[in-house]
Amino acid sequence: MQTIEIRQNKTIVIPTICFILATYYVYFLSTFDNISFKVILLLVTIVNLYTIYHPIRKLIKNEPVLVFSDESIVINDNTNPATWQWSQIRGWKVEKNDSGYSLVMDTIDKQKIVNISWLDKTPAQIEAILTQFHPN
Repeated sequence: MQTIEIRQNKTIVIPTICFILATYYVYFLSTFDNISFKVILLLVTIVNLYTIYHPIRKLIKNEPVLVFSDESIVINDNTNPATWQWSQIRGWKVEKNDSGYSLVMDTIDKQKIVNISWLDKTPAQIEAILTQFHPN
């Protein structure tokens, strides 16, 4: 049984750490004594940390986002992994949109859209893997 796991790209951590360190540096600089500026900066930092919490948690745990096997595909894009047998999938496509690339899967019960821009394989490689397991 062949299984392929695709995880988050690790390079997303570098700009995130740089942003957090730059915010920390600006916040504690003595030249920025304006309290309202520091409050706004603190709020922006909290919102950004909340936004990147789940992707960073996946990176730390090293959880796969997509798992392909001979029988099924597992999509773990949020906190709840979803599994579909290949027989449940009517069709799929990789499409480019405003936020990057997405995998669009039409299943028996719903349509599932997954952002694949930040994964460790390119959209073309993911498309080749999908063709190998489930030709359209």
